[in-house]
Amino acid sequence: MPSIHDYEGKLEKSLIDAASLPDLRKFMEPSDIEQKVIDYDGGLQARVDSLNALSVRKFIERIISEARQKGVDLKEWICGKKQFNLCEKLDSPLGDVMRRLDEFIKNKISQGGKEIIALAAAFSTKLASLEPLLVLFGAIGFFNNVFINLCDCEVNGKNREKEKKIF
Repeated sequence: MPSIHDYEGKLEKSLIDAASLPDLRKFMEPSDIEQKVIDYDGGLQARVDSLNALSVRKFIERIISEARQKGVDLKEWICGKKQFNLCEKLDSPLGDVMRRLDEFIKNKISQGGKEIIALAAAFSTKLASLEPLLVLFGAIGFFNNVFINLCDCEVNGKNREKEKKIF
C-alpha cells in the first residue's frame, strides 16, 4: 500500500492510482478520466487510466459531498480550527503539510466511531480499505491548491479568489 511519501511531488502517480481504484473511480465522471502512457525501465510502456488534473477539484468536491451526505464533514476535518486547521499550517513546506494531514486522518481512523463507519459507507468500502483511499484523497487535494481554496486560506496575506463551490 503506497504511503503519503510515495505521492509527494508526484501528481501523476496519485492521479493514476486514484483512477485504478474502484472505490475512488466512482467519484469520477467519464470525462474526468484520460489515458496516459507510462514508461518503465528497459523501454517498456503501458497505457493506463488517470484522473485528469483539470478534474481534481470536482473529484474532491464529489467525495466531500458524498461524505457530508453520510454525516461526515471532511471540509471541517481539513479546515476547522479545532480539527486539522490547514490554513494555520501553510507556512510549512507542502510535503510537511501533506504528511501532517495524513497523520491527522490516520488518527481519526484509529479512533474509529460512527464518523469512520459513515466515511467507509461514503466510499462504499470496508473499514480496512479506507486508509489507502484517504491517503490518495489527501495527496490529490493539495494539487492545484484545491484544499487551500476549499478552506479559503489566505496566501501571502491575501484571500484566494473565491471559486464557485458546491458546498
